[in-house]
Amino acid sequence: MRIKAQIYFIVIFLLINVLNLYSQKSKHLELGDNFMEIRQYEKAIEEFSKALENDDKDPYTYYKRGIAFLYANQFDGAISDFTQVLNLSKDDPDSYNNRGLAYSYKGDLNSAMKDFDKAIKLDPNFAQAYINRGSAYITLKDFDKAVKDFDKAIKLDTKNPELYIQRARLQYLKEDYKKSIKDYSTAIALGIGSSKIYYNRGNAYFKLEMYEEAIKDYTKALQLDPDELDALNNRSFTYKMLNKEKEAEADRALFESKRSAVFTPFEKLNFKQFFSKGNEISIELPDNWKVIEMPEEMSSKSEIIITPENIDYQTQGMNVGVTIGVIKNLSKQVPVQNEPDILDFWKGSMDKSNEDMFIYRVNWQRHMQFFAHATILNRSTIQATESHIPFGLYEYAIAWGDNLIYIYFQAPEEGFDYFDKIFEKSYKSLQVNNDKFDM
Repeated sequence: MRIKAQIYFIVIFLLINVLNLYSQKSKHLELGDNFMEIRQYEKAIEEFSKALENDDKDPYTYYKRGIAFLYANQFDGAISDFTQVLNLSKDDPDSYNNRGLAYSYKGDLNSAMKDFDKAIKLDPNFAQAYINRGSAYITLKDFDKAVKDFDKAIKLDTKNPELYIQRARLQYLKEDYKKSIKDYSTAIALGIGSSKIYYNRGNAYFKLEMYEEAIKDYTKALQLDPDELDALNNRSFTYKMLNKEKEAEADRALFESKRSAVFTPFEKLNFKQFFSKGNEISIELPDNWKVIEMPEEMSSKSEIIITPENIDYQTQGMNVGVTIGVIKNLSKQVPVQNEPDILDFWKGSMDKSNEDMFIYRVNWQRHMQFFAHATILNRSTIQATESHIPFGLYEYAIAWGDNLIYIYFQAPEEGFDYFDKIFEKSYKSLQVNNDKFDM
């Protein structure tokens, strides 16, 4: 009897331990879910990691943490967790799709494509995987395959206006303006009526020389956003194409008036210090400009945008602003041994990233010293495609020990003379906090 009682005690004790472990795991999963809902992804990762301490063979928890890593822009962590899910549960299309996203954000499009292909093979009705693969094809400039993937996604999700907007942009790039107009119209019918949609559809009408329709769309865009200067400028030009000189001149005068209101005289601007994400450097810019933090691609790299514009970096490009980036301990990532090597690496990266541009031209280049550190300052012109406006740039690269600092000052070439004074004052105000670098 004593032996049997002891066995019962051991079984009950083990059962209590298992229940405690399960309870702790459930608690951490619940906390992790709560942090995900309020977008505190770092804390969610901590809770999911604690849940895994109690059960390191649970694919469900790895999947949750992988999503948290993905949202936190910690792509290596996401790739590792989704790989773990696939090792534990084999063919899971969601994990292939999400790992493909992480690879694509890292710029590894070959690996991303393999994962999207696998996700679609496992689930031919996986609309989001078609969208993600289509987006990767856009990056690869394979617009025909991108359109096919968006065609499939739309068949699977016919009421999603964003899909029609994406395909409309693609059709425009392919110069199939009729299909572009049709997709923009469908997106509008489904409830997306932003000024940018009408502006873009107006441009497609203009390309087809349907000037009256283009004017209607530019006018609608201006009703929705009176400060949509591109629409105002294009409407003026379209009126001119119709020989409506009076209307064209009125729009041109209004454009110049609005543009002048944006361009506060340099002498009246107030400047303040702005700091990089890790406070490694600071520069001065107008005090009404604002900071937008960019997602981290790697732990050693940080990047911010400082701009006078209200933009969502995920969906909108910046016209005017400054990009500040810092990459630390560069020799651990690429074969560089000294500061000249770092600047050569930067120049090679710039050549690679701009090789598909319609125009990329360095107008002049200066090699300088900044507190005994090697630097390059370019004055460049860049234009993505024939239908995009050209931009002026100051590209400033500084090799600071084993670290790379890069600052890009950007504005449309048409108005660059105004911003030139701001940018010159800004890059001359540059300060570096040496204590923030490993030297």
